[in-house]
Amino acid sequence: MNFTSIAFYCLFISCIISLGLLQKIKGKNSISLYTIILVICSIVFCGWQDWKFAAIIIVESIFAYFMAIKISQTQKKIFLIIGVCVNLGFLGIFKYYNFFVDTIGFFYVSLKKINLFLPLGISFYTFSAIGYLIDVYRKKYMPEKNIFNVILYMSFFPKLTAGPIISADKFLEQLKKVEQKITLTNIGEGLQIILQGLIKKNVFADHIGEFVNIVYSNVTMYNMPTLLLAILGYGVQIYFDFSGYSDIAIGCSKCLGFTMPTNFNLPYLSRNITEFWKRWHITLSDWLMNYLYIPLGGNRKGHIRTFINLFLTMVIGGLWHGASWNFVLWGALHGIALCIHKQFMKTKKISKDFVPSLPKFIMGVLGTYLFTNFCWIFFRITDIRVIGQLLYRIGTCSTGVAFYSWWTIIGIGFMIISTSITIMKNFWNQKREKCNYTSIQAFYVKKDLSKFRNLVLFFFLIGLVIGLAYADSNPFIYAAF
Repeated sequence: MNFTSIAFYCLFISCIISLGLLQKIKGKNSISLYTIILVICSIVFCGWQDWKFAAIIIVESIFAYFMAIKISQTQKKIFLIIGVCVNLGFLGIFKYYNFFVDTIGFFYVSLKKINLFLPLGISFYTFSAIGYLIDVYRKKYMPEKNIFNVILYMSFFPKLTAGPIISADKFLEQLKKVEQKITLTNIGEGLQIILQGLIKKNVFADHIGEFVNIVYSNVTMYNMPTLLLAILGYGVQIYFDFSGYSDIAIGCSKCLGFTMPTNFNLPYLSRNITEFWKRWHITLSDWLMNYLYIPLGGNRKGHIRTFINLFLTMVIGGLWHGASWNFVLWGALHGIALCIHKQFMKTKKISKDFVPSLPKFIMGVLGTYLFTNFCWIFFRITDIRVIGQLLYRIGTCSTGVAFYSWWTIIGIGFMIISTSITIMKNFWNQKREKCNYTSIQAFYVKKDLSKFRNLVLFFFLIGLVIGLAYADSNPFIYAAF
């Protein structure tokens, strides 16, 4: 079940109707019933493909529930270590066991591979569980007493597959609010965000992906301009695909009464690589910062240690994306770039709040955009040998088949035009002030729609989903992680 299937929207609409009817029930048990309905819908979503997926997340949720209570009662680090290791053990077995076997097999140590399935959303809810246990140990908040609330936090179906990652206190605080959650205002705003995500995914990402997949399937066949277009095309594809997924997840959550954190904020407008990671997959960046980089020592233990911590954080973040060495290289490239930028800022004594002139600003944005697109090569291709072939053909300006895609050109053109307009708008409006662009969602969401407009929007969305169901929609890229 995915965000572009009829089955998902049947479940989603059924959930909204059930919760809407529940709001008429007065009494202290209404919030508990609200939670139980959401838990049931989340378990159905998780177990739709395979009941084992639902069983695993329930087991991990129950473990996190009792372990958090034990950590709070004893304040002993050993229980935190056990909790983190067990969660990482689940992730390691299901996602990285065969990768480990292949890696040590390179050194002539033979181990048998196991045909394991990858549980839906395990990378994301593992991070949620670990963050919850660490926060309880840090006394940021008390452990949750209601086990169904913990299960819902781990399995909440709009965010289960690929985030956004939200901390337990922020999620549970919204869950426990007494006021009505199913409102026309929330549904109107949520439907607009969902529609925006579907357009990103099905209009841009999927059409561009067709061209990208053809070129990347045989990089030795095409000439240099075609390869460069495919590289830039993948940068556009993965942005529209993942930000489209995040929009749908945020929109569905909004309809159900939850405000999820923003996951993308115009990442290709970043002036440098540090800013890029404050705009791209924001919730993952925040998690890595709070639960990995800072515990490693952050920037508190000297210059060299800071670079090591930064590099390790990005390498681990790369490996988190997938059990393959290309993801390690992708993370390492970003880690090196972050270290270089940090050293440059320190050497030149440049303040974080410094705003460059317009030409330098544009050069920074362009340079960051090209670097991140170069790094996407290592993200897209899992075979290191093929990566070498691609880079060699580009470096030697090799000839070959010329192949172009209007969808890719339109997608890149759309991003360039919208980026240019936003740069000019923010530069002239803010001038020498710190640039802090408005989230892209704010440009498209109109609040307080009338009942008629909500109804029109709803039926338009249903029609779009039915139409997409008969088309071949590609899986979301980050659903594989």
